[in-house]
Amino acid sequence: MIRVLIENMMLFLLPAALYLSFAFLNRRDGTSTAAVLNRAPMLTLAFLGAVLVGMVLAIFGNVGNGKPGDAYEPAVFKDGKVIPGRMK
Repeated sequence: MIRVLIENMMLFLLPAALYLSFAFLNRRDGTSTAAVLNRAPMLTLAFLGAVLVGMVLAIFGNVGNGKPGDAYEPAVFKDGKVIPGRMK
């Protein structure tokens, strides 16, 4: 569960990290770190992060190979081979 939370938080922070990295690498006039952070459009970056998390959850939440009512048959070790799990 903690892995899912960390992954979603990293997706949420990704637009801000990319923007701030770009801003820090492109400061040419000796601008301070505080000035770069104060000029960052944090509301826009938070919105983009939320949209990114929502898109990823929607895309991966709909990916599946089972139908409603199908039962999951777990992977088994049979005759020296692993038979992968499947929906049945």
